[in-house]
This record gives sequence, C-alpha cells and structure tokens, in this order.
Amino acid sequence: MANTGTRRLIFRFPDSVIDPQAIQPYCREEFLTLTLEGKYYYILAFSLDDEEPDFEWMEGEGMLGKLTPIREQIMQGDYRALYLSWLKAVSIEDPEEDNPETEPPIPAGPGKLNSSHQAFIEFFEMDEHLVKAAAKVSPPLQPVSVAPLEKALAQLSREECENFLRQVLNNEPQYLTETIHLLFPDYLFARTSLASDAIRAGNFELAANLLEPLFERRDFHYSEFDSLCIAQIELQAMSGELLSAKDWLKMWEDCNSKHPSLDFYRRLLQKGTTKSG
Repeated sequence: MANTGTRRLIFRFPDSVIDPQAIQPYCREEFLTLTLEGKYYYILAFSLDDEEPDFEWMEGEGMLGKLTPIREQIMQGDYRALYLSWLKAVSIEDPEEDNPETEPPIPAGPGKLNSSHQAFIEFFEMDEHLVKAAAKVSPPLQPVSVAPLEKALAQLSREECENFLRQVLNNEPQYLTETIHLLFPDYLFARTSLASDAIRAGNFELAANLLEPLFERRDFHYSEFDSLCIAQIELQAMSGELLSAKDWLKMWEDCNSKHPSLDFYRRLLQKGTTKSG
C-alpha cells in the first residue's frame, strides 16, 4: 500500500517455509524487519516513509498483484527482493549516523530481474543506476529447484505433472497453491491465499466463492482465523463495503488483539473512510 508518503509491503510466513537466519542479514531498522508472530509465523515488513509525501494511493493500479509473487520467491530462497531492499535502505540512510555497513550475501540474478522485482523497484522508488551497479558483481541466476514439490507432484497425473512443471519453470509458483487447493479443497490457507490473489486482481466474486465454505467451520486455530479475517477485510474494503470490513476487523481484534498486522489494517480502513468521505 502507498498513501501520504508511506509505502509498506508485508508478508506472513509459516516458520517452516523460510530460513530466518538467512533473511536477517538483509534487515535494516525501519526499512526491512523480520519479527516472530506467536510460535509458528514470521512477519516480513518492507517500509518506506517519504519526507515529502506525494499523497499517492496505489493499490487500485494493480501494484499489489505485481508484488505478491515476491512472497513465493522468498519461500524458494530467492532473496533478490531482500537485497534490493537492503540497497534502498543503505542509499537513504544518513551517512553521519552510526549504521552497520556489513553487506549481506549478494543473491544470484540481480542482473536478470522479473516483473515483480521491477514492480518492487518502482514501488520503493529505487535508483536504477544503483541496481545496475549491483548486478555487475552478482553471480548468475541458477535454475529453480523443483525438489520441494516432489510430494505434491506424486499425487498428480502425468498430464498434470507436465503442466505443473511448465508453470514452475516459467516462475509461476502460484500454480502450486492452486494445485494444493484442487487436491485438498478443505485446506484453509490455500483458499485464503487464492482469495487474496483474486481480490488484488479485482475478481471479488471468485474471492467470495473461495471464502464462503469456510464459514461452515465451527473451530479455527488462531492462525487460521487470522488468515480468514485478513482475506475478508481486504475483500470487503476493496469492494467498497467498509462497514463490513470494520466488523471483521473488530472480530479479529477481539480474538487476537496482539496481532502485529492489526495496526496496518486499522490505518487502511481509516484511510478508506477518509477517502470515501
């Protein structure tokens, strides 16, 4: 999201799918942070506060949809976005302040960025010359490993396997989520993830259809209810139903008042109210 000079991009990961120790060297205070949420999840937050805000609101322009694939890339060990964030942080820090200058590992491929990285550069207003300079000293990009997908592939037909591999090689990891949903339609996180993608693409009807079966459940783990609330808040807010979005926010606050993303969604709905008024 981007508004009144503040730009934030927040991802939530189960602790089993990322390596916190590998990510930590890229973190810079006030720009990129990795925090543990409860026992089983991490919140990775990119933040930029402009001194001269342009009062721009960007999610309607499809920027979030372009940035979403970065989450899956980080899960695959592709840290190019993390390195780009480190470069941005270093470039805007006050040289007179006592900041650590240890450079994190340079990931492969800054010279061969995909569309989501280009969107990241645009969203956080990075200097193209800085990116090109980093690309000159980076190692070449290696082919994507499909080893973690073997368990899911074993349950697919030959035709489905071939299609699945084509999607992976074309850097479309969302296909994995879609396949998991087809194989395990009751898996909540696949439904909420696909619903979020549909919301950002403007397909509110599809998002609502994905989320509707979840209302029949009587019991939720805290993390499951967090995911459902986030999807519902985004759906209701983006479709103009701000009162319903606030109702979901209130239910979420009552259930998990210490969730680190609550403040973000409070501000989001407050901005939406101000804008509509």
